[in-house]
Amino acid sequence: MLYQILKPVVTAAVHIFYKKIEISNRERLNEAGPTLIVSNHNNAFLDAVAVEMFAKPQIYSVARGDVFNKPLVRSILTALRIIPIYRKGEAEGMMEKNEATFERCVELLEQKEHIIMYPEGDCVTEKRLRKLKKGAARIVLRAEAKNNFNLKVRVLPIGLNYSAAKNFRSNLFINIGEPIYLKDYK
Repeated sequence: MLYQILKPVVTAAVHIFYKKIEISNRERLNEAGPTLIVSNHNNAFLDAVAVEMFAKPQIYSVARGDVFNKPLVRSILTALRIIPIYRKGEAEGMMEKNEATFERCVELLEQKEHIIMYPEGDCVTEKRLRKLKKGAARIVLRAEAKNNFNLKVRVLPIGLNYSAAKNFRSNLFINIGEPIYLKDYK
């Protein structure tokens, strides 16, 4: 419910913050079926918001797990459909919790939900793609393997580009690529 309440407010704020927003292949974002959206990550919170405001289905987000440490924050993030993932260096001794995250993502994909992840693993304002982490691949492969490669999960690549990522009234370009179906790679 919190997600539905905040989405219009955040969408309006993003339209105020950015002077121009262009999106290509928007229809791909709204196709039904289990979807893992993978995107570059160079503008922290605004990356997720920029994609989610154009999506008709509600999207679950995967975010750094160390921010879930406080019960109040955890309950708010959970209400916003955010799932924790634990990375080396930020959550020492908590990496085993990723098993529950992976299982939760598999369950969501089996329910034909949309999830967004940032395989670069961290947010750095650079105009280049950084080394990718393996969590996204592990999740979709696990989901398909569990379902004998009949789940039809699509991996939807998205490229975000900003004229000046942190500047008020800059431009945002969202390019939604061709979906990748894991069944093709069984």
